[in-house]
Amino acid sequence: MNTNSNGGDQNVDKAGNVDDEDATEVIAAVPPTGWWAVLRKLASDEGYYKQAAEELGTKAVFTFKNTWDDVPTWTSGKADIAQFGALEASRIGPRREIPITVFGKFVPLNFGPMVKTGGKYDPKKTGGVKQSIDKIVNDNAKFGIGSWGGADATAYDVAMAENFNYRFKEDGGDFSVVTAGYFTMGKQVADGKLAVGSSGEGMGAAPQMMNGDIKPLFWLKDLVSKAVFGQENKWGFPTMQNLVTRTEFYENNKKAIQVYYQAQEKALQKLRKDPLSVITRSKDYVETMGAGSEEEAKFIVNYGINLEGTDSLPAPKHPAIYDTTAMSDQYVQTQSDFLNKVAQKGLTEKNWGDYVQHVQF
Repeated sequence: MNTNSNGGDQNVDKAGNVDDEDATEVIAAVPPTGWWAVLRKLASDEGYYKQAAEELGTKAVFTFKNTWDDVPTWTSGKADIAQFGALEASRIGPRREIPITVFGKFVPLNFGPMVKTGGKYDPKKTGGVKQSIDKIVNDNAKFGIGSWGGADATAYDVAMAENFNYRFKEDGGDFSVVTAGYFTMGKQVADGKLAVGSSGEGMGAAPQMMNGDIKPLFWLKDLVSKAVFGQENKWGFPTMQNLVTRTEFYENNKKAIQVYYQAQEKALQKLRKDPLSVITRSKDYVETMGAGSEEEAKFIVNYGINLEGTDSLPAPKHPAIYDTTAMSDQYVQTQSDFLNKVAQKGLTEKNWGDYVQHVQF
């Protein structure tokens, strides 16, 4: 069911001191569409990579591999920087024996299992979210995810195990999981091709959410936090995408990593100041967001950033993007506490701390 035409794309573009032969070369593997893609595009278009390099007194050229295969591209050594969550890092590091440095945060885990509104898995029909999950498992109904390497797949295992006593695993799990294109998920649920699809307003499901055709059973950024900590926190955990690099690369290229971080932060602050004007500044930006029209782009901003609900969708509790790339002491501590608690429950590697470090700028 992999209908995502962008699934294997590795379109390449560059930013920074692109004509300088003395510049440090850095390859970043990044998803091609979504909030993260908009921020990367904004940083490039505004010249933030070059500006940050000048401020830090260094030179760097960044080559971007725009691909949904960003995690395997990075783990195979074909990229220096990637964007995946610390929860994924806590598994990848020990299992691949790769020391990983987390140097920023990008977006919280803005995914939810979407079901058809009024359909047989709608909690209003089943009696509640747990009843819907039970029915999905009992019916062996198709549950769509973008890939097993995605942050949502890892987090579903935590959420399902802690809340509903089910495992969400590629082998030996309780759900009938299929892979589908991230940005086709909403339509496939609305059309009945999938019983459940992991998606969100910024992941191509905006048209179906706007029309009231689909709804989330829950948001991972809410449920995972509550499951592990027993209460919600401001942003929810885990983070869907952190800025990560190999620790060896960081140690040898600290200034280049800081350039990347500062450029992302500048782009994020510009976006947070007036997200609607950024997302709708051109057709190219609307498409980079993954929206099919300016109307969809406005819904994505108003629902995901301004936290405005609709007649059929309650307003979300947490925004779809962070207010800063910086990782505060509290953030690092909460993230580490989260990973420790998850490890205690056998849902990630207990020795994750030997492989994952957080560096704050």
